[in-house]
Amino acid sequence: MAQAGFETRRIGTAHSVGEVLREARLLRAYRIEEVANRILARKEILLALERDQFQKLPPQVYTIGILRKYADLLHLDPDAIVELYK
Repeated sequence: MAQAGFETRRIGTAHSVGEVLREARLLRAYRIEEVANRILARKEILLALERDQFQKLPPQVYTIGILRKYADLLHLDPDAIVELYK
């Protein structure tokens, strides 16, 4: 179920979790470094997420926490983003 205030539609033509995150970040004119500072995550992890390079990510429990914070910052539904990741 979508939370109030969160977008539930897909952004543009994005199909993967990485594409959705990247398009949403660019739509809001956030630099990757700014996102990293705001959600306290390493830039390299965020880039790996955006590029769907899952082999470069930390253990799943940490990745899901980062995904939730990233989605929240971008006004996306955290549950939908996590499901798209899985």
